[in-house]
Amino acid sequence: MRHHILFLIVIPFWTHRLARALAHEQLTRLPPAHLDTILLWLSHPENSQTADLTKAFSRFGLSRDCAARRIHTLLDRQLFSGSPAAPTTLGLAPNTAPEIVKQRYRRLMQVYHPDRHVTKPLWATQRTERINLAFDAHRRGIHGWTQPTAFTKIIALHRKQLQQLWQRIRSYWRQITLGFVLIGASLGSIPLLLNAPSTQSPRMIDSVPMIANAPPPVDCNGALLPLIRFQHAYRAGELNTLMTLYSPAAQENDLTDWRSIRQAYAEWFRKTPTRSIHFTRVRIKSVANQIHCLATAVYEVNYQNEQLQQFNRTGIVVFLFERSATLNILQMRY
Repeated sequence: MRHHILFLIVIPFWTHRLARALAHEQLTRLPPAHLDTILLWLSHPENSQTADLTKAFSRFGLSRDCAARRIHTLLDRQLFSGSPAAPTTLGLAPNTAPEIVKQRYRRLMQVYHPDRHVTKPLWATQRTERINLAFDAHRRGIHGWTQPTAFTKIIALHRKQLQQLWQRIRSYWRQITLGFVLIGASLGSIPLLLNAPSTQSPRMIDSVPMIANAPPPVDCNGALLPLIRFQHAYRAGELNTLMTLYSPAAQENDLTDWRSIRQAYAEWFRKTPTRSIHFTRVRIKSVANQIHCLATAVYEVNYQNEQLQQFNRTGIVVFLFERSATLNILQMRY
């Protein structure tokens, strides 16, 4: 009985100190030992495990919105100020047991999921990406964490296959470009090539059109924004908004033109009363001599069919973006 009384006295004490420090804006760091409870309060304030925290905030006149805002500010300093893949992003030591790391990862994702922050989706997506990077680092054994799992090996294999595919595409493009140069030379349209010394390196001929005609490198930093817009338009069933994200020359799996893609989504939206899609573990880079952007991600789709049965699908999706006024989807594979 004595142990139970001590438990009741000690546990609420930290909540009292936390609430008082937040109310007076004197806190510089959230208590690591109670970070899971704080995250649970942010995502599920009605949970019985967070009742003491809710009462403590109320005693000090802190509304839920005010307390949550100040906690998020502290979490930004505490978890997201280091490198993207740092173990500090999860707020755990490198030698933490895998089951504890998974629990922390799930709670952070529940707190920062973009669906919970509809007014600032980019802010939330940036943080979920950092959480995913830190969790991947744990799974791959970086920073002294555990060895890679089968799932991350699959991701790495897909990434390697994509790199090999794009290397082949770039090789074919260079061969085609060289063919056009040689044809032009034979017709007399490039007399400089005809008069060039025989000792000239073939590499110089190969590189001429790439230097003369290549557009400036595309900035792939903005590729995250169309993915966020895709998620929102897909969930809302806004067909016109969704299709503005596609290039007129777009292809998606077996759909080879913009019109067929639109028809497929119109039929899908008609058959699914509710649906959502989420992209995580997004990787973006420039490809094809920096004139396109390639994005790979893990996707999760949840939807109801016409009989109101619930379904869930996950997999890997690849986007190829072309540059126009904005970055538009040129190809999509999943």
